[in-house]
Amino acid sequence: MLFPAKIEWNPGASCSEEIRLWQGCPSIAATGNGWLYVNWYSGGEKEPSEENYQLLVRSTDGGKSWSEPLLRVVSSKAHCLHIGDARCWLSPDGKLHFFWSQYQWKQSVFEPHCGMTVWQIICDEPEKPVLRWSEPSFVTRGNLQNAPVLLADGRIVLCAFNHTSRRYGFSVSEDGGETYRHVYGAKKIDTPCDESMIVEGKNHTLTMFARTAREYGKVAISRSTDGIVWSEAQFATGLVSPCTRFFIGKLRSGRWIMVNNDDPVRRRKLTIFLSGDEGKSWSSSLVIDERESTSYPDLIERGDGEIFVVYDWNRNTEKTILLARVSEAEILRGAISEKESFLGRVISAAPRRSDDKARFAAILEDYKEVERLWREYQSRRPPLLRPAGMVTAEEKPSIAARG
Repeated sequence: MLFPAKIEWNPGASCSEEIRLWQGCPSIAATGNGWLYVNWYSGGEKEPSEENYQLLVRSTDGGKSWSEPLLRVVSSKAHCLHIGDARCWLSPDGKLHFFWSQYQWKQSVFEPHCGMTVWQIICDEPEKPVLRWSEPSFVTRGNLQNAPVLLADGRIVLCAFNHTSRRYGFSVSEDGGETYRHVYGAKKIDTPCDESMIVEGKNHTLTMFARTAREYGKVAISRSTDGIVWSEAQFATGLVSPCTRFFIGKLRSGRWIMVNNDDPVRRRKLTIFLSGDEGKSWSSSLVIDERESTSYPDLIERGDGEIFVVYDWNRNTEKTILLARVSEAEILRGAISEKESFLGRVISAAPRRSDDKARFAAILEDYKEVERLWREYQSRRPPLLRPAGMVTAEEKPSIAARG
């Protein structure tokens, strides 16, 4: 049986900035009145940890100041339940969706889907001072690390991937998000984590971009005209990436926009790129942060053309979540000049500690061991896992009340 993680409302001192040992992996949403919502990952000494949680905060003044956490979605040692990545997303009807991924610690992360499921709560009126949320509901299986994509025909695509599969996966809803079916596309180019995103072109062709393994320093790309048959994955022309998450989407002008570390090896030089030919080339760019260890950007364009980018910097030492505001014209010029624009505005910065470097060194050793186990698993797993079928109202897993 499945059950949702526990949600704490207005958690206060239990997750205050002063006690966070690390934080990162943010996402952003914006309402019609200009309010910004940002969530990110923290809790425990590292990621993953049995003490991880997700936070959500709000700004009502364009990012100048931020609320204390409005909610916290928490892992549970008692239930061996781990909280993974989360996303906030404003649907076309103006409702704020807060998605999160979770899985059972007792199930190996190398098993099919590793027990990963996506859940959500929905706020019908996110422009009110006091937010009222729905009860948690099951969405789909997989790991969701990027925002949903609304296609021209009304379908909703969630790039909730199965990292144990040899093929890129995502979930599609044809009924406004009530139910989802999981679909598999092209065979993957080797990667520790898909973190894929899909963009719809003018002729409704879908283009998927995905992370690749560290040794490639590239971005994978695959295309489909119907969302069912996908071209063989290949490296995208003119793009590099140091094995990390990026953002890619489409602006209201029709240009495609990407935020990525413009370096094939290191997470540095976080840059916004624009393409006027649907990803064939990226002719305009604006560097928003030159520093090392900038990563995991997310982007939202508001109705008036404001572009906000959120990202993290040195998750385990500087522990900083940052915000930039730019315009499309500034990206085309390669420099910011507008009065309202800014770079590197701090949303949250947890205090540095004397043991940060030693703790981070231990975390890096842990990551090396996980990578070794992962490659060992890859060498002996079957060539392709059987795809999951349609998830309908009748086929949804049983959902237990949380104890």
